[in-house]
Amino acid sequence: LLGVPVEIVSDSAVQAFLDWETLSCSEERSFLHVVFGDSVHVTYYHASGRKFEVPGTLSHLTLVPGGAECRCGRRGGLETYFNGLELQRRYDEVLDRAGQERVPPETIRSRGLMRHLLNRSLLQDPCAEEVLEGATEALAVALANLVMLADESCMVLSGLYSSNDTRNFRKLRAAVARNLPEGYGAGLDLSMGLALPAEC
Repeated sequence: LLGVPVEIVSDSAVQAFLDWETLSCSEERSFLHVVFGDSVHVTYYHASGRKFEVPGTLSHLTLVPGGAECRCGRRGGLETYFNGLELQRRYDEVLDRAGQERVPPETIRSRGLMRHLLNRSLLQDPCAEEVLEGATEALAVALANLVMLADESCMVLSGLYSSNDTRNFRKLRAAVARNLPEGYGAGLDLSMGLALPAEC
């Protein structure tokens, strides 16, 4: 129709490009790029310009052996504690205890419960703040494991936190550092990628 070749590029590739262009990590440094979309994907960008897709998705990294069941049928995965069924159960429990109405599923948009909690946190909602602590800790454990497995302390997170979430992002950074062995935490360089799926 247009008479020109058209190439379809995934959101994560566009996010990687935008964050590579705009962040200090682009200055000939290696870094891990974690993209939050329907699931959590990781790409390793080497200073040489080469990139390596990390197989699978971080969403299903086991955090709690034999823990709560995930949508995928496995137990104890990051997804359920960070942005899934167990996090929803915990949020409902906290809302019930506070005497507040549960949030209808349609209110929580496609970006998921974690994004909803971050938005509520901006309004200083104590229920959201309480539930965010557990979700942040779960994500921090997964990211700390990723840092150790890849032996790479520079990481960019895209598609979840926005420029309004700096307070919660600092909490995540502190939690990741706490979960790293001595020697890793000092060199941790966790950056917020500002490219969101809606911008791609």
